[in-house]
Amino acid sequence: MVTVGVAVLAAVFYFTGSFVSAFWLIVLAILSGLGAVARAVIDPGWYLRKRVEAGLDPQLDLKGLLLTKGILIVVLVGLAWHIGSRAGYF
Repeated sequence: MVTVGVAVLAAVFYFTGSFVSAFWLIVLAILSGLGAVARAVIDPGWYLRKRVEAGLDPQLDLKGLLLTKGILIVVLVGLAWHIGSRAGYF
C-alpha cells in the first residue's frame, strides 16, 4: 500500500512538471516494494500477521506477493527510466 501511495504522489509531481522529485519518489517506491518482499521472505510470520491485520484471508501466499510485487516493480522501473530521462539523469 505504501508503494502505491508513493507512486501516486510521484504522479502528482510528474504532472506538475517536477520530474526530479517524481523520479526520486519512484525510486523510493521501488525500494519500499523490495523491502516488503525481502521482509516477507525472511519472516513469513510477519507477512501472515499483516494479512490478518488488513482483514485478508490469513492463508500464507508468498507466491502471490512475489508475483504482484514483481509486476509492480517492473512497471515502476520502467517509469523511473522514463521520468529519469525527463529529469535529465539518463
